[in-house]
Amino acid sequence: MLFRSQSELRVAVEDSTNPHYKSKYASLPSVLNAIRTPLHKWGLIITQTTDYDDTRIILVTTLIHESGQSISTKLPLILGRDDMQGLGGAITYARRYSIVSLLVIQIGRAHV
Repeated sequence: MLFRSQSELRVAVEDSTNPHYKSKYASLPSVLNAIRTPLHKWGLIITQTTDYDDTRIILVTTLIHESGQSISTKLPLILGRDDMQGLGGAITYARRYSIVSLLVIQIGRAHV
């Protein structure tokens, strides 16, 4: 079903700007908007949880089919700051990158 859903995945629109680098990027809501409908249509969902790998916090992204088959990826979190705000930022950043990588999502500019 992943094969079938791939052709229906939308482009994640670059809807946000990084003020530090003055660059555009696709926000987490934009990435989720690009995948949600096609995945659900074909009986697929994504879950994302945190776990520990030795001494590091990792993000576990799992694509699950309604049959029970699944595939997971693990991404270590790199914190810019050692506090909850730093952890939250690292999780959000990793969630976007993990989904884009796992599903090979295209990122693009909004068409006017």
